[in-house]
Formats: sequence, structure tokens, C-alpha cells
Amino acid sequence: MKTNPLSTQSKVRSVLKASDVSLRISEIRDRIGLSGEDGYARVNRAITDLIKARQAERYDRGRYRYLADKPDAEYCKKQRVMQRIMWMRSKGGRPFTARHIAETANASLYMTQKYIAWLAEKGVLRKEGKVQVAETAYAPLYLGDDEYLASDAWPIMRTPPKARELDAAIHEMHELAQRFFAVEGLDGDTLSNLQTTASRLGELVSECGKLKCSR
Repeated sequence: MKTNPLSTQSKVRSVLKASDVSLRISEIRDRIGLSGEDGYARVNRAITDLIKARQAERYDRGRYRYLADKPDAEYCKKQRVMQRIMWMRSKGGRPFTARHIAETANASLYMTQKYIAWLAEKGVLRKEGKVQVAETAYAPLYLGDDEYLASDAWPIMRTPPKARELDAAIHEMHELAQRFFAVEGLDGDTLSNLQTTASRLGELVSECGKLKCSR
């Protein structure tokens, strides 16, 4: 189905696409030649539809920007699962660590830390102290704005291809390391598997180093 270039949604999309900064609804309304409460309502409906179509996002409270491409479906799904867990815990006043969210959502710790830092930067999450996770190590605790996290306009972190590659490599290293240190016996097959695992871990470390440098 072709898009009507004269529709409010098309005009809003064009304004967002042409802007170098995020815009408020009132600013978009003025730029497309509408006015008053009716114009504001029309733009607001168009923005809602564009967000559902993943062609726009709420970049900050009350401000919106254009999204050039659709987010990666798998990462979008993972972020949605994390968002729901964070919302449930925040709603109950139960602070969480990045590791708890990663393990509960079956996501990599690297990606979860990136997503939480991104949400905190936007003001969606806030730090609520810290918790001891080792003898000399502490992890920050977070709580979120449960009303914002519960909305349909939940924020999607755009994940560049190289960041996804790095995340996949780190996730595989984590799984291999868990298997490596869970070994109890030392029979021939086990030693052979350990050697293969150690070799693969070395390859992944090298791959992560190259990906980090290229970024």
C-alpha cells in the first residue's frame, strides 16, 4: 500500500527525517503548517503510529526523532523482555542489578549493561545504591520510572552491526567459560574438549579485540 505524501503522518515523518535534532510535538505541528489543539492532536496520533511502525522514537521526554531503519528484530525482542522485567521489579520497589536482568532475560551481560546505561542516561532508570557481589566488588542497583517503562512507547536502543557481533562473541565466551570451569573429571574425552574450548576462547578474545579496535 502506497503512503499518501499529503497525509499528516507523511508530513510528520518528513519533518523528523529532515531535522538534525529531536523535536517536540508542538514544534512538528508548527513546521507542517498546523495550529491549535486540533493540530497538536493530529500530530500526536501520527507520532504514535510512527512509533508503532518503528519509524520514530521518543528520544527524550516530550521529544521525538526519526529512525532510518527498523531495529534488529532479535535485539528488539531481548530489550522488550528486559524492559518488562525492569518494569515489574520497579513497580514492586525491588532494585535490580544488570546481572540479574541479564540472567532472567537470558541476555548477555554486555548487552544488558549497555541497555541499562542507555536507559539511565535518558532518565528512565536511576541508581538506588549498590550491592556486594564479591569480597571486594560491588554492583550498582537500579530502579525505573515504572509508568514510563510500562508504556507502549518503551525506548529501543539502536544496536550497530559491530556491537551485535561483539555481543554475540562475549555471550559465546561466557557460555564456554561456564562449561570450562564446570569440569569435574579428566578423562581423555574431557581433556580433548577442554583443549577445543580453550582454543575457541582464544579465538573469541582475539575477535573481541579486533571488534573493539574497529569501533
